[in-house]
Order: sequence, then structure tokens, then C-alpha cells
Amino acid sequence: MDEIDLKQLIKGFREKTHLLVFIVGFLSVILLATNILIISMNKRISQGRISDQAVSTQVDEIKNFEIFGQNSVPNYYIVKVNDSLWKIADQELLDSYRWMEIYQLNNQIIGKNPDLIFPNTKLLLPRL
Repeated sequence: MDEIDLKQLIKGFREKTHLLVFIVGFLSVILLATNILIISMNKRISQGRISDQAVSTQVDEIKNFEIFGQNSVPNYYIVKVNDSLWKIADQELLDSYRWMEIYQLNNQIIGKNPDLIFPNTKLLLPRL
């Protein structure tokens, strides 16, 4: 009787151990994915923090050119929550199809994905 109870005890322990290993592995994968997302967002946010410097550099590079028309002052826009280049172009330039001009002027700030802009980013706008 004791021998049977011992075998059942060992079998039950093994089953519980497999379940525990599965749960720990599953949680590890979730934590890893979360960390990757956090690192990715921190990297993108840190790029947003240098946006003023990038805009300043762009303005310095293009001061000698008359892309603003007759030496007018550059026009900036601060991105708000739920903004998109399309919405900004529609609001500020009165033509949503000019979103690409905004992107071209700010591609060093925005990065490769024009759909991914962050609040409080300072964007240079083309002349109306």
C-alpha cells in the first residue's frame, strides 16, 4: 500500500511540476515581450527629446535657401495627442494632401514611419 501511495505521489508531483514549468515559461515570454516593447518605446521617445535640436539643425541648414518664400520666419507646429501629418496638413496648410511636405521637412525628426509621430514633437511646416 505504501509503495502505491509513493508512486502516485511522485506521479502527481511530476504533473504539477510540468504545469509549473509551463506557467513560468509562459510568464517569461510575456515579460520578455513587454521589455522589448518598453525598450522600443524608450528609444523612440528619446528620439523625440532631441527633436528641438534636429529642427534647429534643419533650420540652420536651410536658412540660406528661400524655401520659406521671402525670408519669412519659419512656422512650427507642436504635435498633440491623436495628431497625424494628414490632420496637421489639413489644419495648418488647409490641404491634407500636403502631409508629405511636412514629412519631407521633418524626416530626421519623425524617422522612417510618417504615421508614427509623438505628442510635444516640434515640427517645421512649409509655407502656405
